Amino acid sequence: MSYLLDDLLNGQAGPSGRIEVTGLSEDSRNVGAGEAFFAIPGLHTHGDAFAKQARDRGAAVMVTDRTPAVDPGMPVVVVEDVRAAFAQAAAVQYSPLPSTLVGVRPERSSAGRLIGSRSLGPAPACRNSRTSSTVRASGPK
Repeated sequence: MSYLLDDLLNGQAGPSGRIEVTGLSEDSRNVGAGEAFFAIPGLHTHGDAFAKQARDRGAAVMVTDRTPAVDPGMPVVVVEDVRAAFAQAAAVQYSPLPSTLVGVRPERSSAGRLIGSRSLGPAPACRNSRTSSTVRASGPK
């Protein structure tokens, strides 16, 4: 399945919005052919330092929060918050959410060891206005 970048980024892709991508990756080591590479800043290194590796693995476009110092050899989309853009794109790619989510609570022994789990069952539905899908919150009854 392929997606228009502009649809994944909720209209933030600018002129590169018509690029079709097959998926998303924030890890240059795991990016697949045709995927969008999200260059996310890390503690020590910004993800755009791995743009060449992502391109060599087949990335179709790089989404980042700054203009790269070196041409990555693929289209670049600069957004204000790349983490939020990645979350938005993932929400679109994986929507709609299942109609029922079931909560599970771990069961522990008196010594604190995990001994099993107990289903909390379906929880009340709430509406997610961004993806128009039904989300069921989970929690103890």
